[in-house]
Amino acid sequence: AALRINPNYAGALTNRGNVYYNRKEYDRAIADYNAALRIDPNSADAYYNRGLAYYNKKDYDRAVADFTAALGINPNFADAKVNLELARNARGY
Repeated sequence: AALRINPNYAGALTNRGNVYYNRKEYDRAIADYNAALRIDPNSADAYYNRGLAYYNKKDYDRAVADFTAALGINPNFADAKVNLELARNARGY
């Protein structure tokens, strides 16, 4: 409903992306996170969540980039720190 009222509401796009993520519809989730980041490029949550989606698709390089971006915006983002290390380890270098 929020996106029908305001299709440029980055928070709603991120939230809808989270729904897709939870359904394991990673490509749809990534599309919503991309849209949210076009509107609000300083959303640590959108970067983090997109990183999780990439991680689950085994695209570890993109996951590392997104977790790093989330930490660049919010250096105290503990979950991003943990998942950054997991993604780095998963890619094997």
